[in-house]
Amino acid sequence: MSKSIKVKEVASEENFFLKSNDKIIDAAKMMKENNISSVIVISDEFYPIGLITERDIIQRIVAEEKDPSKEELKAHMSSPVLKIDPDAELVEAMKKMIDNKVKRLVLIKDNELEGMISYSDIIKVSPDLLEIIYNKSKVEDIQEFESEEDEDEVDEDFDENISGICEICGEESDNLKENEEGLFVCEECLED
Repeated sequence: MSKSIKVKEVASEENFFLKSNDKIIDAAKMMKENNISSVIVISDEFYPIGLITERDIIQRIVAEEKDPSKEELKAHMSSPVLKIDPDAELVEAMKKMIDNKVKRLVLIKDNELEGMISYSDIIKVSPDLLEIIYNKSKVEDIQEFESEEDEDEVDEDFDENISGICEICGEESDNLKENEEGLFVCEECLED
């Protein structure tokens, strides 16, 4: 049954990544040569800080008439990236994608990049999972809304590290936090 399948069993076997200061043209060529739709953007420490997708290139480069040979990935990547343990169940990955409205999750185990799983990877293996999780998610949303006493209540147990570029200072961080304005910022900018 789908619920016992592990993320690592379904994730793409080959992973494609570039450094944050590489150019958009490099990502586009990599996508074309390998028939893929996204590339993981990594820091100098080989840690995922973003994703660049075909959609990012079309909307942020082509439509804006920017030169892909001059534009760096870090300026146009989707960040932060959402992570999942490779040993997590497939149902957990699908729920995380639906809840966060994303199509890709990066696999991290012991602070090591192990790959990426996409929405289409999951659907190829278990198309019925989409409907099950979507319906379960909607029921949980309704139950949460009905039982919610305080709209501003914060989940004290939520402690997920989010990697990416600080939306204030522009520096890479492996521990972004959401500030009062809804921006993902590094610890230094959060304190300011």
